[in-house]
Amino acid sequence: MTLTALASACVLASGSALAQTTDSRAQTLETVTVTGTNLYDNIGYTRRSTSAGTGLTLTQKELPQAISIVTEQRIRDQNLDSIEEVLRNTTGISARNIDSERVSFESRGFRINSFQYDGIPTLNRDGRWYFGEGRLNTAIYDRVEVIRGANGLVTGSGNPGASVNFVRKRADSREFTGSVSGTLGSWDKRGTTVDLSTPLSASGDVRGRFIGGYEEGGAHLDREDKRRTFGYGVINADVTDATTLSLGFDYQDSHTSSPTWGGLPLWFSDGTPTNYSRSFSVAPDWSYYDFESEKVFAEISHQFDNGWQARLVGTHEETDMDGKLAYPYVEGALPDRADGSGVFFYTGWNRGHREVDSVDAQASGPFELAGREHELVIGASYSDQSNDYENTFIDGFQVDDFNHWNGAAPNEGWAPFTPSEASSTRQKAVYSAARFSLADPLTLIAGARYTEWNGMTEFRRLDRQSQYEVTPYGGLVFDFNDTYSAFASYTEIFEPQDYLDINGRYLDPVVGKSYETGLKAAWFDGLLNGSFSIFRIEQDNVAAALPCRARQARPKRCIPPPKASKAKASKWS
Repeated sequence: MTLTALASACVLASGSALAQTTDSRAQTLETVTVTGTNLYDNIGYTRRSTSAGTGLTLTQKELPQAISIVTEQRIRDQNLDSIEEVLRNTTGISARNIDSERVSFESRGFRINSFQYDGIPTLNRDGRWYFGEGRLNTAIYDRVEVIRGANGLVTGSGNPGASVNFVRKRADSREFTGSVSGTLGSWDKRGTTVDLSTPLSASGDVRGRFIGGYEEGGAHLDREDKRRTFGYGVINADVTDATTLSLGFDYQDSHTSSPTWGGLPLWFSDGTPTNYSRSFSVAPDWSYYDFESEKVFAEISHQFDNGWQARLVGTHEETDMDGKLAYPYVEGALPDRADGSGVFFYTGWNRGHREVDSVDAQASGPFELAGREHELVIGASYSDQSNDYENTFIDGFQVDDFNHWNGAAPNEGWAPFTPSEASSTRQKAVYSAARFSLADPLTLIAGARYTEWNGMTEFRRLDRQSQYEVTPYGGLVFDFNDTYSAFASYTEIFEPQDYLDINGRYLDPVVGKSYETGLKAAWFDGLLNGSFSIFRIEQDNVAAALPCRARQARPKRCIPPPKASKAKASKWS
């Protein structure tokens, strides 16, 4: 209910009371319905406020960093049905396809390795292992928030490219509502999505929501076929007028048959370009890539009478990757233009399992100091993530006529799976930030995060490392008027790395500084937002590769490209 509507309702109530005291006759008043807009909801293609970046509830103009928010409305209107499509259409984000399935996202020259779900971080440190993040269906998300630049205050360790937060939908309807939508597209793409909300109690204090769907087709490569299934269920319960409990489960499954592993040869052996057709594939007919993820989460939040709010959220996530693949190795053996000979394939069957357990507790609200009102957020988080990989191989094979290959290839003799690599990461952190109103047009945001980071990697041997770091954050925002503002921010970078030096010891964490300044605008009462920023990033301890021949020992990350060994072939995916 808006303030104006509330005032109107009070005037109406006062008027009716006065009429009853002056007129003894019974009167029947018409029903008056007052509606308002929740300032925290998505409005079309924008959102008036967000807690991304600092944990404080701010408008986009009040945040001293570049931010992009892709809302549910925009996702539907542009049919951005996967995370890959959302990020490809997000300002400042670029997507790079490694092959037909794997995709990496970059911002400001850095690979994005920080993904959050309802503010809970999942860190993908190693870009060699892909768990299908780009294939996740977006029907279950209320919005996707992208903070460009370093975001150590909220995420802890990570690079200064960007952090992406996926915010799930909630069961917020006290009436039964639902929708069914369908998709038809090129290359026989088709799918259906169902979204149902219903009260689970007579009062509507307990509500449920289910979102599910199935999709197949849409692959333009020969022999390739895609299927995707997803389901999401959430229950919201108003325990009291001020306390809400949420319980949810998120399941996504993706299967691709005959995906490529790597790319096409660009040149024939005579030096002329290959110019293969768009549908030409280098995938065997037996290859596949599967991803399956399950996420369980619980959240309880409470609104205090003094304007403060507290939130506790926990999640358990399990993700599996299974890829049986082959790729053409063409160094020094390019295909012959006339008969297509000269291409040799290497194989690899890789499986991985990732588990994440995370908890985050946070409290925020206003406080008074020096006659002005300010805001404060304090929080603590814990995250435990493990990754396990195993693989196997068969002998490589040569294709007689690569130019007209139909995908037929040997698929016998796979050895038993053997452990390939295992890693775990544990983070404990406490953080706090405050927004000080220095003057009517000037605000200061200052905060810091203390992180205890412990990592273990087993690759040919067991290695451990522990790091402790304080990551400060500061930002100034000056409002020229209700529409335009200028901002400047500073934060530090902290990213442990699993690269080894020439003696086989871990390199020190990457540390550095990130500076950003610019202008922001909020037109039409915040319905249209714009920003212009300039940034500078400084980093120390960045790893640089040495030639393998310069080392007597070959620790991790010094494996040469495959020449003849089938075991080495899959390592360079």
